Parts: sequence; structure tokens; C-alpha cells
Amino acid sequence: MTDKDGTGDGEQDDISFLRTGDIVAMTCLASANREGVLGSERVCLCTEGFGNRMCSLENVSDRDLPPDISMCMLYIYNALSVRALQEMMSNDNELKGTGSGGGHKTLLYGHAVQLKHVQSEMFTDYDR
Repeated sequence: MTDKDGTGDGEQDDISFLRTGDIVAMTCLASANREGVLGSERVCLCTEGFGNRMCSLENVSDRDLPPDISMCMLYIYNALSVRALQEMMSNDNELKGTGSGGGHKTLLYGHAVQLKHVQSEMFTDYDR
């Protein structure tokens, strides 16, 4: 797909799109209110792993306390279109009875992704 000289459109596709197997760290700006002062801080989706499948936000904007980025590295394990996810969940619900589907998948720009913590190799979860 990519040209040997590296100038083809295929290389641009490799840079522009996330694929299953990629390792990511997800960051965003969050509003913070400390001692009556409104500001923002950069946070990163983090998970402790080692038996704990819950995610949290790690402050990565504090210059005095460096973040543990290794806890923020997530592997994109699986990705499905929303339609495929809905069909899969409706089939699971028919087999198991009624229930709220969703499992470990989170919607992201029209696709559902399943994330796996790089260090502990555990799948992320959310509080239901």
C-alpha cells in the first residue's frame, strides 16, 4: 500500500488513522476550581491495572509532580462500527434475556472500541 520512497498516500493513511493494535494515551483539558480560582488542567485517562479495571483521570499538567505515563498507555484491542456493535448486543440480549448491553465498549466517533491496559493486559471497564 505504501510507496517505497515514502511519499505515497498510503504513508499518510498510516499517520492519520488509528487502527487496532495501536497504543494510545488519551488526554484532554478539564476545568478545575481550586481555592476559588477557575482554571484548566491537562488530564489523561489512566487505569491502575493489577486487578483494578476502573479508569480514572491522571493530572499530567503539574510541573512539580511528573505523571506516571505508563499507567496511561492503552492498546486498541478491538473496533467495531456502531451498527455491528448494535447487532452483536441485540444477539447477546436475545440469548441472555433482557439487559442493558454495552460491555466494555465505548462509543468514539461512530465506532466502538475496546481498550486494553498495556502494563497489566487487562481490559478497561466503566462504573455502571
